[in-house]
Amino acid sequence: MELVHAYHVAYEAWLKSDGVADEMRSDAEKELQDFMTGLNLPESHASRVTPHLVEGNLHQSVHNMLDSGDFDLLVLGTHGRGGFVMATIGSRASEMMGWSPVDVLMVRKPA
Repeated sequence: MELVHAYHVAYEAWLKSDGVADEMRSDAEKELQDFMTGLNLPESHASRVTPHLVEGNLHQSVHNMLDSGDFDLLVLGTHGRGGFVMATIGSRASEMMGWSPVDVLMVRKPA
């Protein structure tokens, strides 16, 4: 299982400080580590998960990952922060369902 945590450095073109990008990467690394720890998987299952930290546009990052291998299922976690209509699945996740070349399973963050 390939697990991708994509993060984006907002306004990177205008931010000249390497410290900002480094801080965002550090935060993303911690989020990924916390997520992996929070799964509380037995070692036999955890060893089957390969985490990837990817900086860039969410859609492009996922598309690149799907192009890099033979995948059967895309599982998307969603916060559901995109207005009334998108409240159930989230606008970004909804957009991704339209172009995914594989089946998509949406997992909403518990309330």
